[in-house]
Amino acid sequence: MSPATSRRDLLRSIGAVGTALAVGPQVVGASVAEDRWVCNMDHDEMSMAAMSTSEVDVLMDLREELGFCLVECSEDHLPAECDIDYDEVEFDLEKDADEYDQENLDRLQEMAENGESLPYAPDVTIELERPQVREDSGLNARNTVDDELYDLQWDKQSQRIGKAHKRATGDGARIGIIDDGVLGANPDSNASHPDLPNVNESLSANFTSDGQGPGPLNDDHGTHVAGTAAAAANGTGVVGVAPDAEVVDLRVFSGLTASTFGIVAAIVYGAAPEDQGGAGCDAVNLSLGLPTLPVCSLIGLLVLIFFYPVYEAAAQFALDNDCVPVASAGNSGTNLADPTAGGFCAPPLDFEIFGESGFFTLPASVDEYLTVGATGPIGFGWGDGNGRGPNRSKEVAPGLEIEHPIQTELFPEEPAWYSNYGGDGEVNVTAGGGNVDTDAIDADENWFYDLVFNTTFQIDPNAPEDERLDSYVPSYGWKAGTSFSAPQVTGLVALLRELAPDASAAEIRSVIESTASQEPVGKAGQTTAPESYPDVLGQSEGVNVGIDGELNGDQPSNPGSNPQTLPPADYRGSGHIDVKKAVERLS
Repeated sequence: MSPATSRRDLLRSIGAVGTALAVGPQVVGASVAEDRWVCNMDHDEMSMAAMSTSEVDVLMDLREELGFCLVECSEDHLPAECDIDYDEVEFDLEKDADEYDQENLDRLQEMAENGESLPYAPDVTIELERPQVREDSGLNARNTVDDELYDLQWDKQSQRIGKAHKRATGDGARIGIIDDGVLGANPDSNASHPDLPNVNESLSANFTSDGQGPGPLNDDHGTHVAGTAAAAANGTGVVGVAPDAEVVDLRVFSGLTASTFGIVAAIVYGAAPEDQGGAGCDAVNLSLGLPTLPVCSLIGLLVLIFFYPVYEAAAQFALDNDCVPVASAGNSGTNLADPTAGGFCAPPLDFEIFGESGFFTLPASVDEYLTVGATGPIGFGWGDGNGRGPNRSKEVAPGLEIEHPIQTELFPEEPAWYSNYGGDGEVNVTAGGGNVDTDAIDADENWFYDLVFNTTFQIDPNAPEDERLDSYVPSYGWKAGTSFSAPQVTGLVALLRELAPDASAAEIRSVIESTASQEPVGKAGQTTAPESYPDVLGQSEGVNVGIDGELNGDQPSNPGSNPQTLPPADYRGSGHIDVKKAVERLS
């Protein structure tokens, strides 16, 4: 990329198209895009000259940065021949595939074993549902809400964030939120969040085709992620890990459906230096992902063979520009390191592709991403608040009481039941993403206090369509998922960047992993995991979430009907992040 490249030029070359991301534990559906193709321009038969016809519309051109581009046309107008019949490729494959699907699968396995590449593949569109575990506080953030809401932030308290802020606050650092939009990023809207005054409107961008600019349209997922990483310490509401870091909104959602290649475009723009037309971020946060897939399925092998290198190239581009790509591990409670993929690949495949032979998810399974699993307490602030004695309580905000001293059945470092896990580098570190005792949801308990509390907004349902962008009411709420553990780490990158502005991305990552702690897991120091897996492609037995009828937080980590014991490292990778220790390492 030429240093003279302008932001407009880079955005023009990237184009405008949607992307896919996971905002909750369950993937609703997935499909391949019709007549939209991701092309490997390094393949012998592919060339832009051969595609320079009126029948081919180039939507995103990332040849220079990554060696890939996105085009729209019928398959017969692509210059290369492909051995895969994409008409037979579906995301809802049955395990007992028909003979023609098996032919495709056999060809893909042969290509994987021989290190062959595909010239092109259809862009992948994924439909997702919102987080299943969420709760709104009803607090209007435009009204006076003081920093006592920090009492609801167990994730920040457990990390001794106040002490860390005496050494670093993220001043001078910049983080990109690749998500569904951040409130306050759209210059055409008057809606903003008082806890997010640090959103850079001029660098924020929209990577969808809806033409609405940056900022959210339908959901507050990205706003919560941004606040978790960088809500300002301004005497109002909540605080983020890096309150003085700058936030860049890189919106890739248009509604709840989107395409894979837009994620890559957002990574490139977010990581590229400003003088080369990019946003110049020190970290990009990807609280998103393709569904968990078995390598030995047709769609799994296809996605792995083609899209792993695409995500890998995007991450390497970021690293080459000293930008740390941080990804959420995923919320299906799956052991990504299981070589049999829960029985899909039994016996295990006799080969590996990109180090994968069981389950995988993208981009989290790509080594270049710093992948984050989720943890959380059970029982935080559940007290009934009698206002007297050792368990006295105070009203933090109208209708929200917190018990002091706080005692929990499970500690904030406990792996959450929904978090993906797995050794061999599948999860690099863990951080607070929220937890829940499912028995408590229908009981008179403050079960949602165990989720992550941060910035949200509410939408006025009566607002006219042409006024919707100005109808958002900033608020605060609880959410759980690896989506909210990843920004804890992204914020930590910003703190370390302030302290070591000349450090490489690899050096920043090394500090985070080397200062992480490998703490015991489970009430008795045991780590448990299910022997069965969630439903994947309609082929696997669902997991019993472990409802035991007791409000005592004794559900094991990732509970199943027949739990097995696993080492803590299978959940934590290098360990649970220690913000204070990491900051002290560079102070």
